Amino acid sequence: MNKSITLDELCPYIITIILIFSLKLSFSNWELYLFWQCIIDNVILLVLLIFMLLNSNSWFWITKRLLYGLIFILLLNTYSKLFGLDPVAYYHWYVTPLVAVLYSSTIAAVVEISYQLYTMKKWK
Repeated sequence: MNKSITLDELCPYIITIILIFSLKLSFSNWELYLFWQCIIDNVILLVLLIFMLLNSNSWFWITKRLLYGLIFILLLNTYSKLFGLDPVAYYHWYVTPLVAVLYSSTIAAVVEISYQLYTMKKWK
């Protein structure tokens, strides 16, 4: 049986390699591991989100926008941990994608419900 590894199956292998690397790092230098632990967790989440993004061809546009917002927030958290970021700037950069996603999802839900109510009233 000739079976090739698909893109979906590649994700657990990448995460396992990252975890093995982090385990080796923790054995060699515990303080360095504690610094990099948040970043390693962010990389694992980023791998999961990127594979979700690659498999999101049939998703609604609002779900893709939410996924883009999550990836941006994850990259922002990693950047703030690595290089430090002013708390006020971090707050503004963190809140902006959340508010944008919240507003766009609310508007999309209102438009979709209005359209469904319009079509129900039209057919009755």
